Amino acid sequence: EAAVNLYRKLGFGDTRKLIVFRSKNRLENLKTCRADIRKPTAPDWDLYRTFWDVDPSWQNSVEAAKRTAQHNAVLEAYAENRCVGYGIVSRNSGNLLQLAVERSYRRKRLGSLLLTELQHQVITDEPLKVNNIDESSTDSLSFFKSSGFRVALGQYELIKNL
Repeated sequence: EAAVNLYRKLGFGDTRKLIVFRSKNRLENLKTCRADIRKPTAPDWDLYRTFWDVDPSWQNSVEAAKRTAQHNAVLEAYAENRCVGYGIVSRNSGNLLQLAVERSYRRKRLGSLLLTELQHQVITDEPLKVNNIDESSTDSLSFFKSSGFRVALGQYELIKNL
């Protein structure tokens, strides 16, 4: 709270509350579905954006994913021979940068399949970590909780217009 108050005194304003999730264990036993998981030759950012309900935080933004691309794994989920979801994870740390599924394909376990496959891309024994999910994204919050993640903390995104 002291840091937040200092930033506010310096002219930063709250833009949104972000939730951090943690899991005690690697994801191994999620109920998944049958779909094709593919590694794209290059991320299709325009397509991926159509799956979003809210923009990712700056730490998980497209620009951040591009800057760290050599350390990341990108996977896409295909149904009916088209990409309907994707995920990006840091292979070294297990930080999940982005995960999204087309709205009409949600609640069909595609997200769980992507999480499981992304966990296999992590080269350490670390479980996946999910940082900075927008509190207004209730579908995402419910999904991560039902996937065995627990809320570790909440924080604010503060921005100062220059």
